[in-house]
Amino acid sequence: MIRIGEAAPSARWEEEVLPGVDILFAPITRPAWRAAKRAAAKALDGEGKAVGAEGTLADDEAIEIGGDAFSLELIRRGILEWRGVGDLDGNPIDVTPEAVDIFLSDPRRFDACDLRYVMPFALEQREGNGSAGSPSGTSSRVMPAKTTAGSVAKRAPGVAAKNVRTGSTRPKRKRAKASGR
Repeated sequence: MIRIGEAAPSARWEEEVLPGVDILFAPITRPAWRAAKRAAAKALDGEGKAVGAEGTLADDEAIEIGGDAFSLELIRRGILEWRGVGDLDGNPIDVTPEAVDIFLSDPRRFDACDLRYVMPFALEQREGNGSAGSPSGTSSRVMPAKTTAGSVAKRAPGVAAKNVRTGSTRPKRKRAKASGR
């Protein structure tokens, strides 16, 4: 149930995002969500296809590129403060756009932030309100090919197997016995 009038979500600390690293994340807002969608669209060249050196990439690759751009934008906008992040000498670093980009350039750090900040929100949004289409229902996508046999298989020579009644064959109708017999 959505409760109108509840207090807006506030920033929250995620402890141990990585060993020894705590991050204060801003709540994901509508402007941040839209900026992330624009970043994903830009990464996908606005047409749902990521453009690489050899033309367009496969759909799975395009989905990964768009998803990474989406998450990266949300995380960039979401990191407000951190503890346990420092320079090469061990001195704490302030949160700046440049520092956040350097921090997220490591795939393990990016994945940790994505898992703790973006994924819970995305899963919550995915649940919807019950009026969304069924994920296993029919859609405009191509349906799988027919996987059942169209005719009876030929019996191999020398095999004495008998035909067995299946659910698709009707039993023969039995004649009623005359009364008194």
